[in-house]
Amino acid sequence: MLNVQETEKKRIAHKLHEGIAQNLAAIKNNIEIASINHTEDELIPLQQAIHTLQDTIQDVRALTMELRPPSLDDFGLIKTINWLCSEYRNVYTELLIKTSFELDEDSLPGTVKTLIYRVIQETLESISNISDAGVVKLNLTGNTNSVSLSLQDNALTYHSNEIQFNESAAAKVFAAMKERTVLSGGTFSIGNAPEGGTLGKATWVF
Repeated sequence: MLNVQETEKKRIAHKLHEGIAQNLAAIKNNIEIASINHTEDELIPLQQAIHTLQDTIQDVRALTMELRPPSLDDFGLIKTINWLCSEYRNVYTELLIKTSFELDEDSLPGTVKTLIYRVIQETLESISNISDAGVVKLNLTGNTNSVSLSLQDNALTYHSNEIQFNESAAAKVFAAMKERTVLSGGTFSIGNAPEGGTLGKATWVF
């Protein structure tokens, strides 16, 4: 089910990136060229159209990245994760994201790369919705037949009591990570981080 969803997202993202976004950019360029010989009064609606097109192009590109970033296929998982973390750092300036990678991503199946990216994306989104401050540590390790992803947030409190934990912010943040990991056949664990906070860990064997 997850593979089917990702395949469909990839197809739609490709059409948005290669088709609609490029067509909008071409229209914008044509309007800019056409506006060269117009008077100042005539330029006003043309400039408004250009701004609207620019905003629409940015929206399409943002939607494409949300569906499936082209860089995942073009540049690989690690560079795409670094780009994603950089985007979050730019928006949430008080949120410190640290990353470490100890794997050869060439050994990872394509479906696993997509899964890992999606888990990180959704977890960072959940973290930013709850707080824009704190330290998040992301660690990715792997070998020829397994890969592990750990995400640690020092601002989230882990409760060993199940009822308390289920009502906590940590449970909400790591819910998507747990769900995707289990549905895809991986194992998931959560507990206290060594330096304080909450640590979620997902492992896949392939």
